[in-house]
Amino acid sequence: MRRRRQHQILLAVLSGVAWALAVIGLRKLATQAGSESSNAAIGALVAGNVLAASVGFFMADIPASVHPADAWVLVYLGVFQIGLAYVCVVRGLARVGALDASLLLLVEPVLNPVFAWAVHGETLSTATWIGGAVLLGGTATKAVLDASKPPN
Repeated sequence: MRRRRQHQILLAVLSGVAWALAVIGLRKLATQAGSESSNAAIGALVAGNVLAASVGFFMADIPASVHPADAWVLVYLGVFQIGLAYVCVVRGLARVGALDASLLLLVEPVLNPVFAWAVHGETLSTATWIGGAVLLGGTATKAVLDASKPPN
């Protein structure tokens, strides 16, 4: 059991490092001059999502039949929730720092348990509430401190 816990901690650390490297790499591509770098950033995102979808496809329990409405919902989410959001991320990364971008991008997953509680009535642990409050409080504090700095 202890070994499994160590593997989970290692995976969590590696996940955080991978996230940091992804944001830093996208920022570097987004801030380079010219539209070619923006295309390179979009290309990197497309390649990453194709890889993730390919791995996920083989791990998923896909039902024998899929209703056409469900397929259209997936297409809609893929184009707008993922595709359009990434275009906005690449454009935004050219204007804000990697830390600011990471904090803003992580607000949505932090709020997901709150959405599940509000919409579906799920019970959240005290640790979930405290963790969310710490992350949102830190993000808000950084935004206030940055706003109070004189412009360069």
